[in-house]
Amino acid sequence: MDYHRLIEARRGRFAAVDTAIADPALFEDAARARELLREHAQLKQTLELAGRVEELRRQLGENRELAKTDDAEIAEL
Repeated sequence: MDYHRLIEARRGRFAAVDTAIADPALFEDAARARELLREHAQLKQTLELAGRVEELRRQLGENRELAKTDDAEIAEL
């Protein structure tokens, strides 16, 4: 599965929901406002976790490169 495309789609949806909840007229429909606020919170959490995963992948790549070094002490770390 292509997670990058999925995450990009979530980012796009988050931007759309973020814009929608900034509209004061939204709160004229309480049910719709609740729905969008709930979706906003879920998307925000998903994107924060995706960011953390990307950071961990970057760190893992750096650590793998360090492990390949000729310096035994650094490779052991």
